[in-house]
Amino acid sequence: MTKVDPEESTTDRTPASNHELVPCSSQELLPGEKRTEFLVVAEAKKKRIFEGPVMKEVDKALPGAFHQARKLLHIFAKANGLPELTRYPREHHICLQVNLLALEFSRGIKQYDLSYILLREGFENMWYLMEYCRPTSTRDSAIAARLTRKLILIMERISGVLEDYSGVNQTNWVKVAEVFHGEAKSSTHDLPPYKPAKFKYFTINRLLGSGGFGTIYKAHLGEVVCTIKIIPCELLTEAKHACVDKLVASMINSPFLVRYFACFSTKQAFITAMEYIRGCDLGKLLKVARSIPEDILRIIIAQLGEALEHMHTKGFIHRDVKPANLLMSIGCRVKLIDFDTAKTCIGKFVKKSQTCFNIRTPAEFFDSQIAGTVPYLAPECVTYRGYGRAMDWWAAGVTTFHLATGRLPFQRFRTQEELQRMIAAGFYRWPKDKVISHDLQEFVNALMQKKPPERLCSHQYLDFRIHPFFSGVEWRKLSTTDNLKEYPILKKCLGKTVSGYSPIGSVASGSRRYHISPANIVDTNDHSNLYTYCSAGFIRVMNELNNGRMPTIETITDPYDNSDDPEPEYIFERFLIF
Repeated sequence: MTKVDPEESTTDRTPASNHELVPCSSQELLPGEKRTEFLVVAEAKKKRIFEGPVMKEVDKALPGAFHQARKLLHIFAKANGLPELTRYPREHHICLQVNLLALEFSRGIKQYDLSYILLREGFENMWYLMEYCRPTSTRDSAIAARLTRKLILIMERISGVLEDYSGVNQTNWVKVAEVFHGEAKSSTHDLPPYKPAKFKYFTINRLLGSGGFGTIYKAHLGEVVCTIKIIPCELLTEAKHACVDKLVASMINSPFLVRYFACFSTKQAFITAMEYIRGCDLGKLLKVARSIPEDILRIIIAQLGEALEHMHTKGFIHRDVKPANLLMSIGCRVKLIDFDTAKTCIGKFVKKSQTCFNIRTPAEFFDSQIAGTVPYLAPECVTYRGYGRAMDWWAAGVTTFHLATGRLPFQRFRTQEELQRMIAAGFYRWPKDKVISHDLQEFVNALMQKKPPERLCSHQYLDFRIHPFFSGVEWRKLSTTDNLKEYPILKKCLGKTVSGYSPIGSVASGSRRYHISPANIVDTNDHSNLYTYCSAGFIRVMNELNNGRMPTIETITDPYDNSDDPEPEYIFERFLIF
């Protein structure tokens, strides 16, 4: 971790008299920005603590500042929010992270509830996003630093006064911006992260399945067994939809999520190369088992919770959590798959708890862009109210109910509209013909609270782990052990091969409307960066192949994220003005 070590501030730290005007440090301006030559600095020794709304007092102290800031925030958001084909996936995700923060600042100004906590946590979070990117790409960290610096300069006038009027020490945001500027200058900007993969590198073995979004094949890359997903270009005509799974692939790194090796495009389709999971989706397993025993269910849902927490902290809502998107292999190892309908949200790249991250859980978005499978949608989604990461936790509750009982919580509907009304009402009953423990019922009830703020994990994600339903679960063991528990019935859903158990392919899948034969796929040299991703392991594999060596699964496997470094209470503490 890079330590924040500023040079001695050039700004006078001597306490000024009340409302004395002190010249601002000279900084590079954004296009269209007008620098106000003086900034109001409040008395340092005697803190102002107003009983009324702080924003109202700040507005009086800085007339016109809110209007100017919102104007610049919208210019900033317009310049960085739309997909650009020249950006690589992680670069675009960084742009979206800073962009979403800018829009949240704008909303806070408009609603008169912007707080210094949001400003501090927001900029601090962007610092850790930059830190997260640096080990693998200084190009990405430079983008994070450059955009965050611009955002700091937009909010500089308001931030310091808002801190002071809230009764806390001001942060020298000018110096913070200078540090971000130094990070951007010291990083590499011009080197592309990787060369696009090509379909000819892979040897297709057999068809595994097909659905509304394309076809899945088992394939080989050297000696590495992998899964190839083929999605016809005609299904994803908008860049924001075509790139979303690439964004997820560029950020996630968890044993509870399917590992992506490479994403690229051909003349006919978008191609994704993923790890090959010798398992069965829980939707198929449920048809054989009818219901999942509670001791097995506990292991499954614990892993689902870990998967969702990782996705959320990296800045994504899954939006289609259901049994069919959970693959379980021998030993009850579970992985969440299918990121085609994911949505970018504000992540949490700092390890410590953040108040604003928890506040966003129930509702972060107020649009009508709803995706997912209707029986698993949360009430706020079917009623088109504000939604956030809590929708995934509701879906986790429905999934748990479904696996425990073999049936969905909302039944006896004739139309989709009736189902949506039942979901909106949020009322369901546990079946009387099943023995369900009190802890399991309470766990599902906590996840399926109708009001998102009352839902489990809406206050803090730790509430998931400490729920009595997970009593006895060894959480660290979940991520380090492949054989978690034996479940013999799973073998009935898999095919026995020389190399072990494998998923059974779908014979009828080949007749699907959007099926593209691998033999008809033609590589192209006209790649768009936004649709191109290669993991570090995949790059190693290509180097091995180019050098005439045969890569193995060890070559392509990257270590998972594991950072337990202690973090300070406030990363910019040394920039505080006392």
